[in-house]
Amino acid sequence: MNRCDFSYEKVAWKQGYKIIAGVDEVGRGCFAGPVVAGCVVFSRDTKYKIPDTISIDDSKKLRPREREISARWVKKNAVSWGMGESSTALINRIGMGKATKVASFFRDYFFYTQTYAE
Repeated sequence: MNRCDFSYEKVAWKQGYKIIAGVDEVGRGCFAGPVVAGCVVFSRDTKYKIPDTISIDDSKKLRPREREISARWVKKNAVSWGMGESSTALINRIGMGKATKVASFFRDYFFYTQTYAE
């Protein structure tokens, strides 16, 4: 399993970028179930050493317990994070492409309000 080492973020920070967001979605290839989109931002000051008990990788490669432990660590250590979900019913009604955009909208909304709300 590949270990997250913030190598992409380090390059972007050196280039002067202040906020680097990691985004992903899950569920686009399934026949049943929701589509979920997520986003996370870590501070430049985040310790680059992630504990060995934490696995940040493709969620399909992680066991449910590993996902739970890693999610708690990310939520605790991230500057901000957000998630959005579109239900199976919505996917059936408007199609996968539009439902993914809806999930991404909610992901961005929750991320934005958590990051910039005073």
